[in-house]
This record gives sequence, C-alpha cells and structure tokens, in this order.
Amino acid sequence: MNKADKVLILFLFGFGLLGLFFSQKRASSSYAEVYYQKELILQIDLETDLKQYKVKGKLGDVYLEAGDGKIRVIEENSPKHLCSRQGFVKRKGDTIVCLPNEIVIVLKGEKEMDTILR
Repeated sequence: MNKADKVLILFLFGFGLLGLFFSQKRASSSYAEVYYQKELILQIDLETDLKQYKVKGKLGDVYLEAGDGKIRVIEENSPKHLCSRQGFVKRKGDTIVCLPNEIVIVLKGEKEMDTILR
C-alpha cells in the first residue's frame, strides 16, 4: 500500500462520515398530508401503529400503509406502478407523487424553532 492508497482511503472515510452526518440531520416526520388534485383530503398521524388507508385517485382507489413514523403506497392503478415501488418514506419533507392518480403525499413534522430572540 503506497501513499496514494492511504490518501484515497482517508478521503473516502471522511466523505462517508460527512454523508452520515448530513443524513442524521433530517428529522423524522410525525404526520403525513395526502392531497388529491391539490386539495388536502387526509392527514395521517405517523406516530401510531401501522394502519391501512384507502383514498380515491383519478384512476381508482389508492391504498396506503402508514404508522411507526413511515408511509408507503401499497397498491394503486397506474401504468407502471411507480408509487407502490417507491416503498416507505419516513423523513420530514419526503414526498410520494403518484401523477396518474393525481395523489401527492407530503411528510411533515412538528414545527421547529429557527431562532430565539431575547
């Protein structure tokens, strides 16, 4: 192992630690909002045990599974089934967009304080 190999290993290790730090900064979500054609139709508390929900989409019913801090689309009627293939999402700000059904799921969290003034 020469000097260049050692530098490369240290660089990759540092880059990995940096990625781990930034992935931990995003807070987990506590609820999800489900929109159909830009209208809020359902708000789901993610702090409960896993439950299943059914919402009406443009192409038919969309089945969701939510709880334990995460949510996913189980089944939907769309040509490529991309929504259900996405799997669980669990971080605040994550979204699931099912364009053929015009369903959008946005994960939200508790409001956080940005600054404190004294």
